Amino acid sequence: MIGENGLSVESVQQKIEKRDKIEIVLSIRGTVESGEHRPTRIMARSNINYVALKSILKNIEEAGFVTSKIPIRNGPVPPNPFKKKHVHTFYFITDKGARFLHFCREVYKVIEENHLHTAITS
Repeated sequence: MIGENGLSVESVQQKIEKRDKIEIVLSIRGTVESGEHRPTRIMARSNINYVALKSILKNIEEAGFVTSKIPIRNGPVPPNPFKKKHVHTFYFITDKGARFLHFCREVYKVIEENHLHTAITS
């Protein structure tokens, strides 16, 4: 069936694949590992909404895979009655998180290789 935009419904459905929770968590950890430390950047790079991101960050921080830090500002911040004091929390991957991420990447690599191998031989 061809849609209004000229794409078939099947091709659109193939492009939109739902990620499972492990893939989302791995995406977040990988984003943090690659140097993105602010929640908004992690959210954008991992393609996840803010509410879900905060929940997952809380869970993986409790598991010891990431750690959060609030940077200390240098010098006093002049008061501005019109601005809220906004403090960014930064997230960093821990050694435990890096090891787990490496392990999961290896597992996914083996799965993909076997999937491609069975697809070729079938």
